[in-house]
Amino acid sequence: PTRPRDTSHACPSDLSSRSVFSFDGKTYLVQPWLLQPEPYTPSIVYLDVNAAWTTNEWKKIREMNQNQRLMVAVDGKFELLIEENADYVFEQSRQWRFSLFPFHKISAPENALVITKRGAVTPLPSELEGSVFGDSLKKTTGRASIRVYHLGTELELTAYLRALRESRDIFCISGDMERLNRYLQTQTFAQNPENAQQVALPEAGMLIAEKADMISDKAPDHLFRLFAYNCVLRDLHGRSAEAPEHLIRLAEQANVVTPITSLITLESKEDYERFDIQKTPGLKALGNAGAVPEPHEWALIILLVLSAGLAWRRG
Repeated sequence: PTRPRDTSHACPSDLSSRSVFSFDGKTYLVQPWLLQPEPYTPSIVYLDVNAAWTTNEWKKIREMNQNQRLMVAVDGKFELLIEENADYVFEQSRQWRFSLFPFHKISAPENALVITKRGAVTPLPSELEGSVFGDSLKKTTGRASIRVYHLGTELELTAYLRALRESRDIFCISGDMERLNRYLQTQTFAQNPENAQQVALPEAGMLIAEKADMISDKAPDHLFRLFAYNCVLRDLHGRSAEAPEHLIRLAEQANVVTPITSLITLESKEDYERFDIQKTPGLKALGNAGAVPEPHEWALIILLVLSAGLAWRRG
């Protein structure tokens, strides 16, 4: 599977040394992400409608949420959905090939649920900067991660939603109509598994956990790089001031490009000496893994790690 799964379809939890990497007194290991439900009842359910939605899906979701307030974004504003305007709102929203949901306009993000579906190719939030929409979206980052349910697979998630999830502005999972109905009927939603010692990689359906010990390992050092990169993005969430020193040091240790760090790669050791570029004193860090990945290239690395994991499980 390529996305988080319910515990009823759990795979074996035992992990070989091929899914473990140890560095600087700590161990980083891969675990399957099993979707664990937790109690959750949204005060408002928002529908992010575009041309990808079918009439049947529209009707089913309205039936599932008969006891909830439903809101739909129409022309950049939220409109309360009632029986009298349902057909009009649906037809208006379906005119758009893709949608950029205005998450910044949700007044109570901790009590909201957004139901969305893939549309056409979307811009990244960074490409919207300078516009009224983009600047407003950026100003509201750092609030509670908004729960989002994406009707479809991880591969169908738009660039817009993927980037907001990566920056932890939304907590988004993908699935079918049956799983959505189960969450709504039981008044639950998937629990966010991330904490100080664990990061989630939704595209790969796995978690990377940090343990305070060293064990024999055979996994690539990308486990630590992925852990550090996602830790930086998660802990930067909502920070407008200067980045904390411990995040900078973590990124330096992993030797990764992040929003707070950059890397200079020269051809020879002599070039570093000539420009007086030195490592941080006393910092144990990974070396270069060839060309250092840019943020948008991490998805490819995740797919490689996932492929290796699948090969191990089938072997």
